[in-house]
Amino acid sequence: MINKPHFLPTIYHRTADKTEFYNPNFGTISLFSTLKHEDHVVIKRRLGAAYAMSSVKRYEARIDASVTQFLNGLADTYRTADLDDWLHWFAYDVISAILAGKPIGFLEQRTDVRGLIASFAQVVWPLEFLGRIPKLSLLARKTWLGRKLFTAKARDTSGIGALMAERDVWYDEHVGHPRPETLEDSDLIYQFMAAKTADKSSTMSEYDVKAEALLAMLGGSATVSDALQKLFRNLLAQPRCLALLVSEIDAAVASGHIPIPAPFTSLQTLPYLSICIRESFRLSPSTPLFPRVVPAGGVVFNEQLIPAGTALASSPWITMRDPEVYGEDAAIFRPERWMEVEPERKRDWDRWDFHWGFGSRTCLGKHIATIEIFKCVFELLRTFEILMNKDGILSVRPRESNGAAKEGRTKLEMS
Repeated sequence: MINKPHFLPTIYHRTADKTEFYNPNFGTISLFSTLKHEDHVVIKRRLGAAYAMSSVKRYEARIDASVTQFLNGLADTYRTADLDDWLHWFAYDVISAILAGKPIGFLEQRTDVRGLIASFAQVVWPLEFLGRIPKLSLLARKTWLGRKLFTAKARDTSGIGALMAERDVWYDEHVGHPRPETLEDSDLIYQFMAAKTADKSSTMSEYDVKAEALLAMLGGSATVSDALQKLFRNLLAQPRCLALLVSEIDAAVASGHIPIPAPFTSLQTLPYLSICIRESFRLSPSTPLFPRVVPAGGVVFNEQLIPAGTALASSPWITMRDPEVYGEDAAIFRPERWMEVEPERKRDWDRWDFHWGFGSRTCLGKHIATIEIFKCVFELLRTFEILMNKDGILSVRPRESNGAAKEGRTKLEMS
C-alpha cells in the first residue's frame, strides 16, 4: 500500500491490470471486474457513448420525477422517516429508471421492494472478505463446493441472485421490442443491446448486456446513497457550512434564475453547492481500495524495487487527506479550501482526484451519480431541514420559513 498522491499515475497507469481482488463475484465479468487492461479498453469503447454526459442528460426528466416522489414521500412521512432509507430508495429508483426505463418502485411503495436492498447488503461483506484473500477467492471460484456456495444465480431468492432475477426480467422485456428512436425514450439496456463489438461486426451478447446491467444496478445505487449520506453528515458536523449552503440555495431560488425542478446546468452555477459536494467526495470517498498488479520490470518507490506481480494499491481515504497536499486541516470538512487554493495546486488536486477511481478506469457512471447528487442535495435542502439524533440517524422536517410546508406536508408538481 503506497498512499502518496504523486505516485498514483505510477500505480494506475494506462496498461495496469487489476488483481483478483476484483473477481469475487464469480462468473459475471463486466467492465468493472475485467482484469486485463486490453479487455477493459474493448468494453469501455462499446459502453462509452451510453455513459457520456450528453447521453445521460437526456434522462434528466427521469431523475426529476424520482426527486419529486422522494420529496413528496418525505413530506408525508417525515415524523417517522429514516432519511438513510429514503436515500437508498431514491438511488435505486433513479438507476432502475435510467437502466430499464422504469423505477422499481421503492419511493412509490415506501419500502424495500422484494427485499432487493437487503439482498445486496447480505453479500457486501463476504465479497469484500473474499476479495482481500485471493487464495480463498480462488478456491471459491474453482472448486465444486465453492461454486455451489458462492456463485450467484438468478434463481436465488436472496443475495445478488435476487438482483440478477430482477435484471433478467428487464432484459426479457427489452428483447424483441424495437429500440426507441430517441435517447429520451430509450434506456441503458437498449443502448447496451445496440452497442457494437470492436470490429463493428456484431452487438453485445446477452451475457455481456446482463453483466453490464447488473454492474449499473449495483454501482449506481449503493455508491450514490452512500455519497449522499456522507455529505449530509459532513454538513451537519459543520453547521456553518450547512447554513452557507442553505443560504446560497435560498438566494438562487429567490432570484428566479433557477426553475423548479432545477436543471443540472443551473445547479452547476452554484459555487458553494459545487465545492461542498467536491469536499465531501474528497473527505469521504465511497470506495476504500483500488489494487493493481505491478507490471513486468517492477516499479521503484523511495529507491526500493517493488517486483512484478505484486498487488499494489492506494486508498482514496488516505491520499485525499494528505496534509502535505490539502493542508494541515485535511481531515476536516472545509469546502472553502477549493476557493482559496492557488491555481497550480488546484491543478494537482484535480490531477490526483481519486473519488471516481484513477486513470483510464475511472467510473463510467460518474455523470449519472453527479447529476443525482446535485439535484437531491439542492431540492432536499430547499424544502427540508436535515436533523441527526444521538444515535446518528438522519431525519428531516419541513422548512416552514420557505412557505412550502403546510400542515406538515409539501406537495410538489412536476413543471
